[in-house]
Amino acid sequence: MPDAPKIEVDEFGQRFLPLEEALMLARQEHKVWNEWSDHPDHKGVRADFSHYDFSDDPINFRLFHFTGPVIFTHCTFYEADFLAAIFSGLVANFSGVTFSGREANFYGAEFSGANAYFGKTEFSGGRADFAGAQFKKAANFYGAKFLHDADFQRAHFESAAVFTDTTFQHVPDFRYTNPKVHFPYMVWILSLSPGQKRTFY
Repeated sequence: MPDAPKIEVDEFGQRFLPLEEALMLARQEHKVWNEWSDHPDHKGVRADFSHYDFSDDPINFRLFHFTGPVIFTHCTFYEADFLAAIFSGLVANFSGVTFSGREANFYGAEFSGANAYFGKTEFSGGRADFAGAQFKKAANFYGAKFLHDADFQRAHFESAAVFTDTTFQHVPDFRYTNPKVHFPYMVWILSLSPGQKRTFY
């Protein structure tokens, strides 16, 4: 593979791709990324994109395989696309991210080995699309803000789904999900209009 990224080791002995190396690989799109990520020598390597502004450097993450922890904390996205991405590492962290543009697309994404963290994330653009997403580990949307449509149709939660203090500007769509698993963990706060909130359990 040309321009193979350089893996570094942090103070805890954990291997990771620093930001510039992760960006270089991701810009080559899913086939090149997946060839690298799926290699036995690279599984478990953390990819750290934290604090990066993707609105000025859009990267299409659809169909990506993240076989190690992936960190997007406090990133900024414009029309993010993670369609059918597979997160099989130990964590997928989107805490503090701002999603803008017409859509944040996680349609059919699979969090198969990763706890999914979307705490304090703001979906300030158009639709947040998690339709058909598979959450096989914990899904944490604590304090997230959905300022437009939130689509969780046919999403599947196999573990805890935390929506405590989550704000929905519009009624979210949870049709055809598995409510016996995820509703007992939820506290929703719906922001229906300025100054008006509704909380239900």
